[in-house]
Amino acid sequence: MANLCVPYATLERGYEACLPLLDRSVYPEDEYPFGQWDYQVFYEEDFARAIQPFDANPTNAIKVVSRKGMPEMRGKVWRNATIRRDGGWFGGAAEAPDLPLDAIVLSEADLSVYAAALTRNGFFGPGS
Repeated sequence: MANLCVPYATLERGYEACLPLLDRSVYPEDEYPFGQWDYQVFYEEDFARAIQPFDANPTNAIKVVSRKGMPEMRGKVWRNATIRRDGGWFGGAAEAPDLPLDAIVLSEADLSVYAAALTRNGFFGPGS
């Protein structure tokens, strides 16, 4: 299984259902007990802290998560596997970094619409 795939009918049963499917050659259990689903454990442990950097700057957050795929990461540790170790998203920073817009994935117009909605409503719903 590729380290970024989520098999059908597993994730909705919680990350525990996904653990047996982890590629332990990429995510050794002693170093990455939850593999690429470490971020889900972070959300369970401290949901408010997990969404805080997204709420702090929705525009930047959208630009960070709206990016084309990275085939070069296949078989390598994905950033979701180190969220708790790193102190949260973005290395524990107070807000998402300001990356350039990935126009292959998202237009300026769409970014504006999403940013306005998430500024108004926050990331509680999307993060839940």
